[in-house]
Amino acid sequence: MQRTTARASARSGRAAAAAYAYRTGNAEVLAELGLDYGELRASEDPIDVTRQIVSAVCGPLPDGTIEDEEERRAPR
Repeated sequence: MQRTTARASARSGRAAAAAYAYRTGNAEVLAELGLDYGELRASEDPIDVTRQIVSAVCGPLPDGTIEDEEERRAPR
């Protein structure tokens, strides 16, 4: 599937709306994306919260992404 500017813009807008909803405590908007505000707030890992929001908006990333490569190379 080819990326388009319109599709990328729409996803970016939804991600920004979800991030704003999280920041302002708008559980209803998050629920529309299948996210639970209480669970997100309970997380102590902001990267995990971001991942959950991005996954809800864009879907899960396939194997072999740049992020996977970075995780493999990151010092532990």
